[in-house]
Amino acid sequence: LFAPEQQYIRRPGEHIQNPFRSTFRTLRVMFRGGPVIRAAIVFAMSWWAYFSFNTTATLFVAQGIYHWGVKVPDAQTNKMQQFVSQFISLSLSFNEEPTEEDLKKKEGIKYGSFAMMVMSLITSLFSLVSSPIQQKIGVRITYFVTQLLATLAFFTLFIVILHGKAQLWIIFVIYSLLGFNFCMFNSAPFAIVSESINQHENGLYAGAMNIFCLVGQTLSQVMCAGINIVVHDDKLTRNRVQLQWDYLALSIVSFLATLSAFILKRGHKRQAPSDLNIQEDTHAILQQSEMDGVQQDVEDERKALLAENLVWYQ
Repeated sequence: LFAPEQQYIRRPGEHIQNPFRSTFRTLRVMFRGGPVIRAAIVFAMSWWAYFSFNTTATLFVAQGIYHWGVKVPDAQTNKMQQFVSQFISLSLSFNEEPTEEDLKKKEGIKYGSFAMMVMSLITSLFSLVSSPIQQKIGVRITYFVTQLLATLAFFTLFIVILHGKAQLWIIFVIYSLLGFNFCMFNSAPFAIVSESINQHENGLYAGAMNIFCLVGQTLSQVMCAGINIVVHDDKLTRNRVQLQWDYLALSIVSFLATLSAFILKRGHKRQAPSDLNIQEDTHAILQQSEMDGVQQDVEDERKALLAENLVWYQ
């Protein structure tokens, strides 16, 4: 809408590097140590603690506040009878007016969405002041405090027994606390990458960071799926709905993420003496290969050699 689009035309003899090879090499360099892998580990831990909540936040309001789809366990009703009853009620729901249960779910999702909107607002506002705060007290302390708030929020969602709409304010307060951490763990790790990596390599390392994000999300889903097998989502277990047991597990993971904040480091890249030799050798190769039209191949090889010899310092 605001700028003309210009088609990219490949230069004659231009070499296209295999993206999988580049990603694998980036991960191999990261695992040798340094501030980037530390940030990636903390990033994965935070997503592990947050992701399952993100997918069930509105549903929790429907279950916890309005007790939608939740019933007291009945020892006299076997599993087959429960299945038949649920199947009949589902079949009839397509032709009937909205039931009380439908209205409970609708109200719960509505207020849950409002609470998530408040959390997003807190995230946006905190993003305006997070950088000055980190410069004042450091990235470790800032990350530690925000992750600790998330831990307390998840644990509070477990210990509080919700009874009705009068307690909606608790949901809004708790969800708001999570906004600080959501802003922090989606910005600080990438800021560390930007400070530690050359500009032309930022895209590769940002993509590698997203791999750790997916790892954390997968662990979160697998962990909560295991809990759901044990704790059924249609019954109260010790006066708590199934999602509250999920949040107890998330609070434990979040506490581990809180402790992991202390491994964060701000660092920059510098060249080892061996890198200087590599540069001198490859410079001569580049001059000799200009007539052959393979400058790009040699340049890619030079970057690969330099990437293999990165030295990190704090």
